[in-house]
Amino acid sequence: FTITRGSAFGWRDVDKVGGGLYCQDCAITVQGCRFFENYAERDGGAVFVLYGRPQFVDTQFVLNQANRGGALASSDSAPVVRDCLFAVNGALLEPLNERFGGAIYAVDDSGLTVERSTFLHNFADQGGALYIQSWSTPVRVAQSRFFGNHAQDIGGAVLVINSPFVMENSLVAGNRSDGNGGGIYSGFADSEFQHVTVARNTAGSNGGGLLLYSG
Repeated sequence: FTITRGSAFGWRDVDKVGGGLYCQDCAITVQGCRFFENYAERDGGAVFVLYGRPQFVDTQFVLNQANRGGALASSDSAPVVRDCLFAVNGALLEPLNERFGGAIYAVDDSGLTVERSTFLHNFADQGGALYIQSWSTPVRVAQSRFFGNHAQDIGGAVLVINSPFVMENSLVAGNRSDGNGGGIYSGFADSEFQHVTVARNTAGSNGGGLLLYSG
């Protein structure tokens, strides 16, 4: 099943999210699907989740774009991502100062779980693949790979702020940022890394592999 070339735009912000799929108060499972070349003017080029607990399994997100969350944007939700591919998704639309999360944008108590997934050549201003600001809700990334993602500002692959964050048994390699944190940028976050390889990432400023910032 493929969802392609969907778009979300309009006068109101609520009309500008979820180019391929809008999921509110839902607990669906999306399996074996493909989201290709979808677009949202604001959040979630392919998918936007609000107050939901969806699962995405064995699904591909390719060439989707939005202002925040090129493939997937989540607010006050708990999406689960397993065995998925996120490739060449982008959060580089206007406005200039809010281009966050090339693949996934998870904010406002979103308890994101990512397992056995690959993030390849996604791009944004902040958080080339992942942008996470979940406050008190835990976020977990396990057995996943991040290659060749790019942030024009900070967090080449992953940016996590003000969030309890666990990454385990994962690889972060060949990512870059033009500012800080070529691989991972963790700011004011309770971050834990277990059996994570961070290799050959580059930053234009500080923390080529990993930058930890607490004020």
